[in-house]
Amino acid sequence: MDSVKIRQVWGVNLDHELFLFDQTLRHHNLLSVDTEFPGFLRNTPRDAPETLRYSDLKFNIDNTELIQLGITLSDDYGNISSTWEFNFCDFDIDNEACNETSIDFLKKSGLDFERIRKDGIFMSVFRHKFLEILSVHANLKWVTFHGLYDLAYVLKLLSNNSLPLTVFDFVKEAAVYFTAVFDIKFIARFCKGLMGGELGLNRLACILTVDRCGEAHNAGSDSLLTACVFAKLKNVYRIEESNFDGFLYSVSPKIQSMRPKIVVPHYCQPLIPCPPPFPQMMVCYGRPAHPRHHFQMIRYLALDEADRMLDMGFEPQIRETVDQMDMPPPGKLTDFSNADVAVDQYHFFAEDIQLMKDMGMDAYRFSIAWSQIFPMCLFVDGSGEINQAGVDHYNNLIDALLAKGIEPYVTLYHWDLPQALVDKNNGWLYWQIM
Repeated sequence: MDSVKIRQVWGVNLDHELFLFDQTLRHHNLLSVDTEFPGFLRNTPRDAPETLRYSDLKFNIDNTELIQLGITLSDDYGNISSTWEFNFCDFDIDNEACNETSIDFLKKSGLDFERIRKDGIFMSVFRHKFLEILSVHANLKWVTFHGLYDLAYVLKLLSNNSLPLTVFDFVKEAAVYFTAVFDIKFIARFCKGLMGGELGLNRLACILTVDRCGEAHNAGSDSLLTACVFAKLKNVYRIEESNFDGFLYSVSPKIQSMRPKIVVPHYCQPLIPCPPPFPQMMVCYGRPAHPRHHFQMIRYLALDEADRMLDMGFEPQIRETVDQMDMPPPGKLTDFSNADVAVDQYHFFAEDIQLMKDMGMDAYRFSIAWSQIFPMCLFVDGSGEINQAGVDHYNNLIDALLAKGIEPYVTLYHWDLPQALVDKNNGWLYWQIM
């Protein structure tokens, strides 16, 4: 463990360190986390019922700001890679709620509040970039020690929201962000010689002969010790992870992973007995190319974003011609479905946008089906007018996105050339098509 470096992360080097973090996460999927925060505004009695414990936790976290987040990356074989200590500048020691005793304790442990406030990371900047990294890595495992407060602070950070009202809602929301969770203190309850789990991290490390690197009560050092203790615990006690996944020491409900599911339109799935319920959405995470902005983005992957609005007077486009050629022969799909309707955004965009909002998305990329704007006769003989219903649809879509705080990004062309342009002028081979 002496060779593991605790990497200090500030506003000035955040991008570089997150790049290294992203690269390391490809082969080290265990994230051992620890947080430092301004202490408890409410102290909960040891024998308090679960509802009171969670109520106090919610009050404490909703009314205070995270100071440090420590994350150590390791793999399933106990190999420790690196530790990152993220310092956040949002906490103002002079003006925000805190426990003075806890602040003095953190100062004695080496936290430089003046520098953290001056050079730290804005949580809003960290949130977007960190979510982007998490979205492209699968099978992540989160490791904590007595981790209810740690996970709750991370949940608040990632969701940019107050904690849910009840502990049951908390574990449901946590399940969206944390695919697998292991609380060492909970696991220790079932390990012989570990005092039924009634011990702290330092005491457990001493029993397992694990040495600390760095100063205690700094998030980086504590997360590194957590990772090393978890590796040693698994090795000594032959821990079967599936028995402990999702259980936290101080609450009874289990966190059961429910990552956003990719819903494939039913025309792509042979032998489906019945179509899935609407609205259907295919989720894809990404980032627009603009170098100054980083968003958690969602985009539709469907035959087209408005889904065959021929009943509203819209014209065919090349995707329809090709898709009809690619469709399987009649009888191959048990529900006799076809490609005429996929996500049906035209009728369900309001519900879809609410789903995006609930998932924490703040950007949406969609394409414009030009055949829904320009009538065929406009290309053939110059007659006809712009289809106002099509224009109104995209205006309504953009307005609804903005109303929910979601940034719209328009893809000007996504395989949706009006069929009339192909029939008359050979499509993109025509030199005046632009």
